[in-house]
Amino acid sequence: MRKTLGLLLVCAQIGSAALAGTGAEPSHKELYAAVMLSVGAAPKEAFADLRALSDAGYARATDRLAYFHLKGIGTDADAEAAIALYQQAVEMGRNKSLVSLGKAHLSVGAFAEARETFERAAATGSDRATATLAWAHATGQLGAQSQRRDGWDTLNSLAKTDARHAQLLLLDALRREVRQSGDADWLIEQLVKRAANDDPKAAEVLLQYFWRHKNPSGTLELRQRLLSVPGIRAKVFNEEQLRLAHLTQAPRFWTVSEEMVGGLPSDQFAGAMVVTFKLNKNAYVRILQKELRHLGYSVGRKSPYMNGPLIRATRAFCKDRRIGGECRYGPLKSTTVKAVSRELARIRILGG
Repeated sequence: MRKTLGLLLVCAQIGSAALAGTGAEPSHKELYAAVMLSVGAAPKEAFADLRALSDAGYARATDRLAYFHLKGIGTDADAEAAIALYQQAVEMGRNKSLVSLGKAHLSVGAFAEARETFERAAATGSDRATATLAWAHATGQLGAQSQRRDGWDTLNSLAKTDARHAQLLLLDALRREVRQSGDADWLIEQLVKRAANDDPKAAEVLLQYFWRHKNPSGTLELRQRLLSVPGIRAKVFNEEQLRLAHLTQAPRFWTVSEEMVGGLPSDQFAGAMVVTFKLNKNAYVRILQKELRHLGYSVGRKSPYMNGPLIRATRAFCKDRRIGGECRYGPLKSTTVKAVSRELARIRILGG
């Protein structure tokens, strides 16, 4: 794999101008696919390869490089760098990046810029962009710029025309808005049909909705079927596996979750830790203790309880990783759990 990806360095040296008339774009596509296959095992190397492919003029790589910056994959998270790269991808002719650029603006609270970008994307005639703009209004993502009622009306209307992106985003909006959950039955039926036809996004949004709302139509059997749909993202798959294990193996969940989370790739570790915490705090404590012990912290005897030695070890870890502000409310507060899980994952990904 690394030998194949080494060709990216050649692409970067030749430069996009020289490649323009050589018919090299298919090879760019193939190289991009190879890079994406390597992300889980070697995120830093994948990041470098994407950079080289982006420098060679491949806009899709520039778009994905922006995502890596946004999520901290193979590099430190940097929303401003992500925004700049999404803008670059758009300037390279990739209008699809406008929706991602709008979401990146949202991540830093730039509501006016986000709205303008979503409106610009919708003006290209993209159904996805139009639905995303309505979703952003409906869910209040645009802050004071949000026109929530109009957003809900538009999103519902679009979804009832059988527009796929609108249906996906409407159920996501309903997942976030508990008071709106009674409107979901017809939509669930449509998305179950899509999932049955191997639509992984439909399966994902259904699983996330069922988890949030405990909807009676989200039976254990249906959730297991949805989990078998090809193409579901590893993050969603692994987190749903934890939830199902909690339902079906409750007496053994402490040990089951420890095995599941400990064996995950580094880029999926933090999310799984947070899910474990939400399901069973004692299971989270066992995993935390094991991780900190591995890093050399004195955590006391193996225990599912947040005892004195583990509290002190967690505080020391937070101080060492310079996240004391996020840890100040206590080791079992959600803010602390997310910060600690993120830093443990960062150590795994970046080697400290």
